[in-house]
Amino acid sequence: MLLSSQEERDKYRSNGVWQDSRLDQILLSHAQTRPDSLAFIDDPELPTVNGRQPQCLTYLQASKKLLSLCDFLSGMGLKRDTVVAMMLPPGVDGALIVLAASHLGLIIAPLPLTLGETDLLERFEDIGAKAVICTSHYEKDPVGERVRNVAATMFSIRFVFCLGEDVPDGLVDLGPVMDELDDNIEISEEQFVSSGDAADELHNIVWSTANNHPSMPIARNHNQLLSVARHHISQTGLGADECVLMSHHWSGLPGLGASFAAALLQGARLQFHHFQTYQRLESCLAEYGVQHAMIPAHGWEIFHSLLSAQVREQLLSISLIWVRYHTGVEVYRNNETAARLIDVTNFNELALHSQIRREPGQIGSILLGEIASTQTDGSKLVWLESDLFGLEEAKAQFDSSLVGGELCVSGPMVPNLAFPVAGSQDGRILPSNRNGFIHTDIGCRVTEQVEEQIFFVPLGDLSDILPLGALSVQASELDNLYQSCDGIEDAAAFVRPAQYGGNELMVAVVADDTYSLDQLHSELENKSVSAHKIPLGLVHVASIPRQGDGKVHRSGLMNQSDDKKVA
Repeated sequence: MLLSSQEERDKYRSNGVWQDSRLDQILLSHAQTRPDSLAFIDDPELPTVNGRQPQCLTYLQASKKLLSLCDFLSGMGLKRDTVVAMMLPPGVDGALIVLAASHLGLIIAPLPLTLGETDLLERFEDIGAKAVICTSHYEKDPVGERVRNVAATMFSIRFVFCLGEDVPDGLVDLGPVMDELDDNIEISEEQFVSSGDAADELHNIVWSTANNHPSMPIARNHNQLLSVARHHISQTGLGADECVLMSHHWSGLPGLGASFAAALLQGARLQFHHFQTYQRLESCLAEYGVQHAMIPAHGWEIFHSLLSAQVREQLLSISLIWVRYHTGVEVYRNNETAARLIDVTNFNELALHSQIRREPGQIGSILLGEIASTQTDGSKLVWLESDLFGLEEAKAQFDSSLVGGELCVSGPMVPNLAFPVAGSQDGRILPSNRNGFIHTDIGCRVTEQVEEQIFFVPLGDLSDILPLGALSVQASELDNLYQSCDGIEDAAAFVRPAQYGGNELMVAVVADDTYSLDQLHSELENKSVSAHKIPLGLVHVASIPRQGDGKVHRSGLMNQSDDKKVA
């Protein structure tokens, strides 16, 4: 399926940003030139995550397993452009599934493992999923059972494949297929031949962050995903045979694009990791010789303090993920390692901006306009273009260059259309400005102007959004959810800083003093609510503070939570 216009394809191919290779073809090229180089390595603790045994594959072994898996899936009836939802933890299994989608022309849609049945049903229906590949469980969370329950209500889903220990009844156990390695399989270029525009066909779907507009399925072709990877590589300097750690999940650009696709593109070694603590993460870096790591920005100070002398010397890049904006977290100044620090800003899954930090204690301002890298031959490749909606109007009104506007983005990694509604071939329109740049709903401030160059920093969401790690939720959605629970007269959601960085979800309720957090949890679980929408704390208030227009005054709730006992 093609969603990009001919004009886009001509533009990005003519300047060399988009090329001809699909992900599976890149795997094959490494299998032919360096067959014994390690490609994918599972976390040794994978059995505690879902019961699967860890795998360690060379590029040649991965190619052979890929062909066996593709033979099985095509034999089961999965055809080109079939949408396959995927709910797997970071690991070799997921890598092979993503590559199988590339080889067979499937469209893979990785989903957060925390989604409850209500949200799963909505997303399956939204993209017209015909098959699901899921983990049996994620630690103690019965993911496979939730998927089975939802699939049983949908006539459109034909297959549910499952990987892990204790596969629920009714699901197809994919484990024996994934575990088989047939050394007799011959690898040849003919098996990976495709038409000239195959790299421009849709390959994956990730959901945009909810903001002023509902979360939407953002579909990318191979070239758009690889543009994310190439931009990130231009900053990290990742090279062949170096080791990349992937601890972020498949359902977002940091994991799928900046980790998996980047490592595959360069022929690096991808070490998967199930994050639990920073201490365990540091041990993993030391044991496996990891040279490129990616962590949440708020965890850098803690992580830095734990790094051994060995790890400090071996690291080449550390990418710090900022979710949408650079405010709200104090920037830790120190970097006593050999690594370059890369600030990676995820703009609502519409684009990923990577930039080497040049000044200690500062997150570099972002260039307005073309964001590019210079190649060895002196040519310039533009990875992302930025625009500030309303900037000129603000300048005229305030007679100042240091004003701001709403960030809008365009470029080879940014789709202009969302995935079609199930049953349609026409992509959904994404809100854009008059120049065709996609709105992000992120407010920005201009910080400096040097001659013709303007720099800005993203400040925060323009809508009433609650950031929950890599996910976000419209605050009003949670308000309505909690208000619908028995025993609650009024309620409002808010976030407060967690002890070790990031945010934790809270709820303020107007209810009888005996109403407890356990009661709320019980009702939310009965409603099959996603895990990330279940609050960690509950505060009783006399009334919910609201502004004159009726909007909840959420900072006031956070202040109240500091003064009250939290259940």
